[in-house]
Amino acid sequence: MIPCAGSGESKVFYYKMKGDYHRYLAEFATGADRKEAAENSLMAYKSASGTAMTELAPTHPIR
Repeated sequence: MIPCAGSGESKVFYYKMKGDYHRYLAEFATGADRKEAAENSLMAYKSASGTAMTELAPTHPIR
């Protein structure tokens, strides 16, 4: 979905949703699975933040 997203707003939304999904997995996983889910969550949130900074106006409510 993310590669097909046209606008910056859509990309940020999907990256944030991906981060939320992995964060929820990390809450219940244990061991290596928990670490992997947490890392995936962090990467998705960083992607959302970076996309928001470059593609959304400073006054945009999602940013």
